[in-house]
Amino acid sequence: PYSATKFAVVALTEALAGDLRGSPVAVSLLAPGPVRSDIFRDDGSFASAGFVDAMRSAVDEHGLSPDEFAARAFAAIHRGDYWIVPQPEALDPPLAARNAIIAERRTPTFFEISEDS
Repeated sequence: PYSATKFAVVALTEALAGDLRGSPVAVSLLAPGPVRSDIFRDDGSFASAGFVDAMRSAVDEHGLSPDEFAARAFAAIHRGDYWIVPQPEALDPPLAARNAIIAERRTPTFFEISEDS
């Protein structure tokens, strides 16, 4: 559900930006990175344990305070950015890897685990 809603929001935001092009209303897509909060405090189910562990690691490595995250997001809105990526260091490497998987028509891996492993 988490990933599905992320993909849905991207598609919806892109469509909305296209529909509103030329109007006085601007649309931005916020691609949030890890923020130090309690979102991954609970362990979750066994099926999501790998995901929760990966998210906790990302927070430990790149997590911003809520105030710093908000300052970066609002600065991007003020500039009129469409893509708002407050932590490119957290998003760019996995995004490049995902784009390569798609471009090369490879089967995706999930948390570095492939069917071939």
